[in-house]
Amino acid sequence: MHFVTGGAYNGKKKWVNRLYNNNKADDIRWIEAGKKNIWPDLNKTIKNILVLNNFEQWIWTWLQEFPDMESIRDFGYEKILELVTWEKKSKMHQVVVIGNDMSKGVVPMDKKLRDWRDVTGWIYQDIINLANEVDLIWYGVSTKLKGREG
Repeated sequence: MHFVTGGAYNGKKKWVNRLYNNNKADDIRWIEAGKKNIWPDLNKTIKNILVLNNFEQWIWTWLQEFPDMESIRDFGYEKILELVTWEKKSKMHQVVVIGNDMSKGVVPMDKKLRDWRDVTGWIYQDIINLANEVDLIWYGVSTKLKGREG
């Protein structure tokens, strides 16, 4: 799994597009969380590269559905493990998770927004723990935080 994070509108999607679209454009399935927030059916994923964009939007949806932060984190961890399991089914499979960094800035006064920021941070830590590669994109420039060079 490859996790890509950075500030909103800092070029993450463009960077991932450039990295993975080299001669593989027909093999990528992009799923935008912000449009429907429907978790992908991994049994129906026929492409080898699965990109989940705006991951924090799924976490926002889970925040509305679960009674407490621990339940959300547990559910998020289960979803991450689904991605890892799918990826391991074939050497050709690659999961790329793109998530906005929500930690740099003012702490929200609204409890729901604070909870969202907190649980997103915890779930991102879980993703990073399971990811093979992690990149931080800031103003279109990547910094490798974990994984292979180059």
